[in-house]
Amino acid sequence: MSLPSLTPWFRFQDLMGRKTLIIGEAGSGKTSLTARILEEAAGTRSLGEVTAIDMAPPSIVVGGLKAGGRLQEFTSAIGAVKYLWDPNIKPPRLSSRTASEVLEAVRRNKAAIDAMLDEYLGNPSPILFVNDVSIYLQAEPYTRLFRAVELAETAVVNGYYGRSIGLNFDTGVSEVERRGMRLLMRRMDRLIHLR
Repeated sequence: MSLPSLTPWFRFQDLMGRKTLIIGEAGSGKTSLTARILEEAAGTRSLGEVTAIDMAPPSIVVGGLKAGGRLQEFTSAIGAVKYLWDPNIKPPRLSSRTASEVLEAVRRNKAAIDAMLDEYLGNPSPILFVNDVSIYLQAEPYTRLFRAVELAETAVVNGYYGRSIGLNFDTGVSEVERRGMRLLMRRMDRLIHLR
């Protein structure tokens, strides 16, 4: 997906000192935009000033459209920031065949991401990027995430907020995720909704 050049609304310098949440459907360009903003931040800040927590699984194809993906798939700027990620994170609703597999993937993702958040909380940087926060919001509580966003002077966070990813079985994961996303929206200064 080709995004237009960054407008002032989407430039890092205009997001400084604010908490920004980028939301949209699968494949809407959230990670691409976040990567471009991260490149700007990495180019103007020192290594210790910027942390990127990547909660995303690898990119996948959903209905013929590439969706999601880790920041490392979109930019080399991760080498210029503190980059936290876990190779074992999976997309529960898209990689599971049963309700119990979904819930187990959610549990494992939560534990892996809690460890990354604890690392950030132990030594927070003033600038925080979070890729695919919706993966974390699939299980409560959200306390660590909210604390991390609160500690950062500048936060740029993205996450899925749509209806295109569903299940053939009801686990409640989608409802928990949407509730968490709505709570996060209330804590942010700026919302960018990509369509």
